[in-house]
Amino acid sequence: MRNAMPERSKTRVGPSKFELQLDPGLSTGQAIKQIHLVLLQSMCSNEEGIRTNLDPEFLHNFRVAIRRTRAALTQIKYIYPDDITVHIRGEFAWLGQKTGPLRDLDVFLLRIEYFKTHLPKSMQQTLDPFYQFLHANQKVEHRRLLHTLESARYRQLLANWKEILKTPKILDNTGPNAGRSNRETGTTPYWKDFQTVLARSSQQSMAKRLINIHRPIGDVASERIWRVYRRVYKQGRSITDHTPAEALHRLRIECKKLRYFLEFFHSLYKPSEMKRLTRALKRLQDNLGDFNDYEVQQDKLKSFGADMKQQRLVPVETLMAISHLVDTLRHGQARERVRFQKCFAEFSKLKNRKRFRRLFK
Repeated sequence: MRNAMPERSKTRVGPSKFELQLDPGLSTGQAIKQIHLVLLQSMCSNEEGIRTNLDPEFLHNFRVAIRRTRAALTQIKYIYPDDITVHIRGEFAWLGQKTGPLRDLDVFLLRIEYFKTHLPKSMQQTLDPFYQFLHANQKVEHRRLLHTLESARYRQLLANWKEILKTPKILDNTGPNAGRSNRETGTTPYWKDFQTVLARSSQQSMAKRLINIHRPIGDVASERIWRVYRRVYKQGRSITDHTPAEALHRLRIECKKLRYFLEFFHSLYKPSEMKRLTRALKRLQDNLGDFNDYEVQQDKLKSFGADMKQQRLVPVETLMAISHLVDTLRHGQARERVRFQKCFAEFSKLKNRKRFRRLFK
């Protein structure tokens, strides 16, 4: 399924792979700040490509940077004051929601030819009205996303986040103004009513909470990777052929967290070892990702078909073709469910378990 996605454009797109060489001597606060700055740069570098709408990979990379940003915010705890974490996390969640509808349509437009290959030849042309529907709605959603990118809320988010990342006292909370409101210090607020946000946290409570900020990044990275790996291993072992699908979805999310950690901190460990672990994890992620994609796309196809029917934009033959595709996706999801046990067994081999323990325990 993943290998069948064609490119829509030859436009040059920046890589979505995370690249950052961290100094092992950094504190965790400094390292996380560097990670977030790289991710912010990735978002900004893809923004113009989103505006031109020439290649869907720009939006894909943009969304990956959003997800990685949220993961680094929520999974590496006790770095930023709680109020900052909650606010910024919520704003990036909002941005992820705003970019979702356009990405969904991009994916279906990219897969339209692939879908045709799974229809009898006599039915393949009946997908043309579906393509026209997707294309028209893609233009609508692109305009909506442009409004979001031009909104004061989005621009304020970028400005606030950049200022937070470049302001050491917000990260360290060790200066004389730590924990004090902007009304007290006379500084420019990072966002509207930011002084109220900071005023809710005293210097004493902040200093007590931010226990990871001055610890060596290697210690914190190993702790987090080991903890998430153990969750992945435990959840994966508990899944049988009769386990509800929700358990595979939860495991997929944990695998994604683990993948982000391996990417964020790969430079702190032996490259050959990290490459082997990442490769083993990727095979499991592909299986879980395809299982989820099949389910999501079934739901989307049903929803698109219902919308077309309501708008009276669809011949009955097109609805029959969409129904056929839903059945095809259902069978594909069942195949991935069967493959899971083999994929997890490969990931959880003794040599990989020993490698995780040796590197991170």
